[in-house]
Amino acid sequence: MNTQSLMTALTVSILAAGPALPEQAIPQLPLGSQAAVPGAVTSAPPPLTLTQAIQLAIQNNLTDKLAKASTEQARGAAIQSAAGLLPHIMGTVSQSRVFKINLAAEGFPSNITLFPEVLGPYDVFDARISLVQNILDFSVIFKAQAGAAARHVAELQERLAREQVATAAALAYFEAQRTTRAVSAAQADLQLAQSLLKLTRDQHQAGVSTGVDVARSETSEAQENLRLIRAQVSAQNADIRLKRVVGLPLDQPVSLPDLPRTPVSELPAPKKAIGQATHDRAEMQVASEAYQASIYNYRSAEAGHLPTLVAMADYGFSGNTPDSTARTGSIGGRLDLPIFEGGEIHGRAVEAQGMRDEYESRYNDVRAQIEEDVRLALQNLTAEIQETQTADQAVTLAQTELKMARDRYGAGVGDNIQLLTAQDVLDRALDDQVDAVARYDTARVNLATALGQMETFH
Repeated sequence: MNTQSLMTALTVSILAAGPALPEQAIPQLPLGSQAAVPGAVTSAPPPLTLTQAIQLAIQNNLTDKLAKASTEQARGAAIQSAAGLLPHIMGTVSQSRVFKINLAAEGFPSNITLFPEVLGPYDVFDARISLVQNILDFSVIFKAQAGAAARHVAELQERLAREQVATAAALAYFEAQRTTRAVSAAQADLQLAQSLLKLTRDQHQAGVSTGVDVARSETSEAQENLRLIRAQVSAQNADIRLKRVVGLPLDQPVSLPDLPRTPVSELPAPKKAIGQATHDRAEMQVASEAYQASIYNYRSAEAGHLPTLVAMADYGFSGNTPDSTARTGSIGGRLDLPIFEGGEIHGRAVEAQGMRDEYESRYNDVRAQIEEDVRLALQNLTAEIQETQTADQAVTLAQTELKMARDRYGAGVGDNIQLLTAQDVLDRALDDQVDAVARYDTARVNLATALGQMETFH
């Protein structure tokens, strides 16, 4: 039996055992989005399921949107890094007017009588297509591989962002459910206190109890009313936080279905769960790809010492004007061999090596963190299963104790101290049950997060 059904059954049994209390005497405070306007007919909003909350959060959350933008940035950077492996083709068209040119400045002798010292004016026209292709450049090759790995990292980080958003949405959802159950428990406790107050007043009028008993019951009712108000405030806050995480308008009414407690049939073995988490967790894949990208960056920096081979070719038309041109062209290659660059290449290699060592350490740390997360999640969920079972048993025992105390007090045996004590025990048992169920749901979320399965969590 879930918490809501248990508290409803408890209230019905208590009211059936004692004098009936008018419904309008029970204060009803508005709860978050479920507040009702007096005299107005309102329809309940459609229930928001956990799956819907997770999907809405992924669609609307800023973290996921920023991750998608980072993926596009990494995609552009990967295209740029791969551009060095592709041919570069450039087309140019130029037309210029040379007014005067000093041939002596160009290296021609000026002491030849028939050779003029200054030429001009004349026109120069050139239309040309140029091709440059890297034939062999290991630095560019490794740089392109690093860019592809960085792009994959960004895609994995987008998936990680979805996992984190799903976790936040699930926790906010279960917190809203917890506060709703706490309100229901507080309402049941208030109805119980009012029923016991009515019984005490009847006993006092019959001369069985004293005025002190009535004062105790009135104090208990006031405390339960205060507890209900605080529970409703907490529920309102949780309702707003849930809508903020999910991305719904804060003034939009939201109703949460009272879901039955989801049992865990069998927990996976720690070794198997750790292996699954190491394979599925986005954090592990991000760390692995980032480490691989750092290796490529280090190799690219080291390859700066190696020779590079470039092929070049051009073809076009040259002349004085576009209608008086001749076809021209060239083809060739260039071999570059770094001899001394002032330590620039060595400095880049040392920097890249430090980055590689950093990402290797992060990779090992993430692996250890995943194992810790899985072991703690399994341990906590096992404990929470036992805690919920114990909390259910405590509620059952507290109900029995309250019934026995009420029967004794109704028979005129003693004062109502035992009755109010039993009521207080039941209050704490119901609160413990609500908290135990909430911690149980949180433990399930933590295990799904540790295994990397939050997007498919139900």
